[in-house]
Amino acid sequence: MKRLKRLTCTLAAIATLIWTCPPAQAEYKGELGRDIEWVINFDNSASAGKTAVTVHYLVGRSGDKDISRDEVEIEVVEAGARTQLIFSKPGKGVRRIIIEVDQPTSVTIDVEVSTQNASFPHRFFRPGSLVFDVVD
Repeated sequence: MKRLKRLTCTLAAIATLIWTCPPAQAEYKGELGRDIEWVINFDNSASAGKTAVTVHYLVGRSGDKDISRDEVEIEVVEAGARTQLIFSKPGKGVRRIIIEVDQPTSVTIDVEVSTQNASFPHRFFRPGSLVFDVVD
């Protein structure tokens, strides 16, 4: 009986840890050119709440393993909005761009990152990240 109680408590603790810690979701989407401006077409029309968009620019030297965060841009898309967020060309030394989307619970968000040359659509079912390498 004591053994069964201990096993039950252990399983309950593990289930609680798994349930409260959603897995990280980052998806590599491709490459963005350094010399091209880019935009995010953002569809928040199905949401009753605001959605946060955070863009991280990671800077490092070519061949160098050390990368640091240089700049962060934060935008908020209003509930029910469809909008286009415009970004300038990545600066010199930017090697990677990470776009984080944090929407209200149980809302699906459609995002499309596009440049003159390419389009990268993505559907978020929960908060997540898109990763792009910046190339010359």
